Amino acid sequence: VCALAKEDLVMVGNIGDSRAYHINGEGIRQISRDHSVVESMVEKGRPPDMKMWGITNTGLVRSENQDAYAAFTVGGYSAAVVCDGMGGTNGGRVASGIAVEEFEKELRAVLQEDAGEEQLRQATLYAISLANDAIRRAAAQNADYQHMGTTLVCALAKEDLVMVGNIGD
Repeated sequence: VCALAKEDLVMVGNIGDSRAYHINGEGIRQISRDHSVVESMVEKGRPPDMKMWGITNTGLVRSENQDAYAAFTVGGYSAAVVCDGMGGTNGGRVASGIAVEEFEKELRAVLQEDAGEEQLRQATLYAISLANDAIRRAAAQNADYQHMGTTLVCALAKEDLVMVGNIGD
């Protein structure tokens, strides 16, 4: 889901089912039909091109942005990981940074170009586990970060196979 806002105009797109809406002071108008983009690409015999980008924002409650993310290609898969440090505890920003860095590093080390569903699942779980281990090691080395933590959401996609992982809220 993506939203762009400027004064009294908001544009929202939902990639999951390819619907996009135009929202303004006059109301909401759907500007694409369900699955229209994906449908047309399937009809043409090609999967949608994957484009990835990211942006974070401190939000309205916290004074520190504890988000970290990466978007990359590995083993022929488009991959993205987003971590949100646990607000209210020391080291949330540190934990999310460690998790993203370790997840990408470990996934690059183990994911093979010809990975199928089971190998992808195992590589994803392995990368998440090692990211968690790295956070625990860092917390053990610094008393200020003893209770640091983060959420982690990841997605890996290639043609007809997608793997999504979610740890935390």
